[in-house]
Amino acid sequence: AYSPRFGRFLLMAAAFLWLLGFALPFVAIPERGGVSGFALASASAVNLWMVPILAFAVLSILVRRRTPATMRSARLAVAILAAGVGASLGFTLYRVFNTTHLLVERVGHTIEVVPQVGVFVIAIGVAVGLVGALRFGVLRDAPPTYRVE
Repeated sequence: AYSPRFGRFLLMAAAFLWLLGFALPFVAIPERGGVSGFALASASAVNLWMVPILAFAVLSILVRRRTPATMRSARLAVAILAAGVGASLGFTLYRVFNTTHLLVERVGHTIEVVPQVGVFVIAIGVAVGLVGALRFGVLRDAPPTYRVE
């Protein structure tokens, strides 16, 4: 059940990258410093909670799917979960930058928000998860053996 074969390793790596990116600094605001995904989700971007929820959903699928046929049947679901993490990340970044733009208009003070390492780790995890969804349930063929005579 816990073998990294059949494309499980990529999906496991993607889920751990999502969780790691959620814990790392997500955006940097000059007045507050670096804000982690957890702090941002707790304060204003509630939709960012989808990242760890979907990571645990992918890990649950990895534990429960044991045969290659059942793994292949879950490919679409895993791809949708990975796309959901990407959509949550994109929507959160849109909201953060749009809110800062509105604050700049209202206050007249420039506020600079810079994406930090957590955003990029989650984005890499989304790419790994989408590739892993394509490989889920497929055993790589053994390399051909050659006999020298």
